[in-house]
Amino acid sequence: MVDNQNNILVAFLRCSKNTHRKFSRFSAEIAHYGAYTDDWGWRFDVKEDDIFDCADDFGQWYRSTCLKTEILADETDIDGNTVPIITVGYRYAHPSGQKEDHKGRKCIGYTLPRFDTVLQLAGPNI
Repeated sequence: MVDNQNNILVAFLRCSKNTHRKFSRFSAEIAHYGAYTDDWGWRFDVKEDDIFDCADDFGQWYRSTCLKTEILADETDIDGNTVPIITVGYRYAHPSGQKEDHKGRKCIGYTLPRFDTVLQLAGPNI
């Protein structure tokens, strides 16, 4: 939906209703048509220790690891679907890593638990 000030209201499917956002039609946060894939199926197959790219709250992207997945049973999206959430670690296992994660694996990235975050699996940061 576009309002009279060229703002677009975006509702993210499989995300809670409080994630709706308004963007300017000309915002840099909106990709050009064809810039992103419509293949979302992989997101709902993510399991513990899978690696993917994830953006932090400042928009910096990191290779990250799934630490845990859950379903928010008491929240639904605009279509009534359950909302899957994921605990993300901004790190990944690598033999040349200089740090260790909670499982004792060598990792690259932020290994301290305070940097781990919980996100909605279908959200734009993943």
